Amino acid sequence: IQLSGGEDNPVLSSVAISSDNKYIAVGGYDMRIRIWSYGDWKDPPIILDQSYGIIRDVAFNPKSNVLYAGTEKGYVILWEDIHDTGAASVQLINKEELGEINCIDVSKDGRYIAAGDINGSTWIWDLTKINDRPIVLRTDFGEATRSLAFHPKQESIIATGGDDASIYV
Repeated sequence: IQLSGGEDNPVLSSVAISSDNKYIAVGGYDMRIRIWSYGDWKDPPIILDQSYGIIRDVAFNPKSNVLYAGTEKGYVILWEDIHDTGAASVQLINKEELGEINCIDVSKDGRYIAAGDINGSTWIWDLTKINDRPIVLRTDFGEATRSLAFHPKQESIIATGGDDASIYV
C-alpha cells in the first residue's frame, strides 16, 4: 500500500503509528499532519493544520492516542483528539520557543515527552505536571540533537545523538 501526502506532494518528514495500531500519522514540510485510519486507505486522511512551522517529528503517546509534534519553529504541540481538526484542539507544551525541534519521543509509560533541538539541548516534560518547567539536558553536539529515545523499561534513561557523531545516555 502506498499512501499519498496529497495533490501538492509535500515533503514528508516523519511518521508514527499509534500503539493500538489504529492510526498512522505523517508530518510534512507543509506544516500539516495527515492521519490515516489503519485499513481505511481509500478514505482521505484527517488533516491537522497548524501555524507553528514545518513538522519535524511526530509521536503518539503509547498509553493513549494523544499525538505530539515537534516543529522547526521550536514548538512541541499536542492534539488530544485527532478527530477534532479545529485550532482549539492544538495545545502548546512549551510556553516559549525553543530551538528548532528535530526529534521527539514519548516514554513507554506515557508520562514523559522529550524533544531535541538544533542548539544541542534535550527538553523533558513530565506530562502529569505539564505547567512545570521542563528538565533541560545540554550536550556539546556542536549544533543539534538529531535523535533521541527513551529506554523501553526505565523512563529515567534517555539516549540522544547529534552532529558530533556521539551518543549520550
